[in-house]
Amino acid sequence: MKPLSFSALSPSSLSGPSHAWSSEDVFLPNGLPRAAVHEVFLSESETIPYLPSAFIIAGIYKAINSPANSATRRKITIWIGRDSWPTPYALPEELRADAYFLDPNAVDPSTGKKLLWTLDAALRCPAVGAVVTHCARLPFTLSQRFALAARSSGVIGIITRPYQALQIPSASPFRWEIAPYAAALREHPSWLVTLHKAKHSLPQNNKWIVDYEDETFSLRVSPVLVSGSSEESARERAAAFG
Repeated sequence: MKPLSFSALSPSSLSGPSHAWSSEDVFLPNGLPRAAVHEVFLSESETIPYLPSAFIIAGIYKAINSPANSATRRKITIWIGRDSWPTPYALPEELRADAYFLDPNAVDPSTGKKLLWTLDAALRCPAVGAVVTHCARLPFTLSQRFALAARSSGVIGIITRPYQALQIPSASPFRWEIAPYAAALREHPSWLVTLHKAKHSLPQNNKWIVDYEDETFSLRVSPVLVSGSSEESARERAAAFG
């Protein structure tokens, strides 16, 4: 088989200040769970696409830099396909230094097979900490393959998908939905994050309002509806994300 070819942007050509993303520890204290594929569904009415990117960036950053993973050597992050590329300057310094932006569709515009091939290879690579791509169509058999690859390698796989694909079955252990939250009296741009599927069990409190504070480039997270004590909620989250 001929080797896969693609255009890539290495971090060596990037310079300038980076954003300092952060999120509340009560939401995802160790970032997005590792060794798993996360499908992130974006609402068609999303008018601020930068915000879902912030959620993804913060989740990766906290996962790679959490104390639980301090013993692991530095990993790279891979962003596959232009539809998934954030501006490099939105990345924290640690992520930007080890980020690679691949565009397999530049040489395969008609089918997308090379994008899926690249995603499969990245999910199996021990040097990769996280891989992000956009995929409108994901057959169930492929979702099984990707879920097994991430589980074996420890990689965080993030696949953004259109909202209507939420109705299609998938083997991915985590499925998130991000939609605008236009409530009155909100001081900052906000959106609603809903966890539709979790690896082990879905927590009772599975909806959160996420505010983007552009003054500090940070995310502020609060649950929409809180049932039970904070200790119970923490145990539910640990069970869901563990």
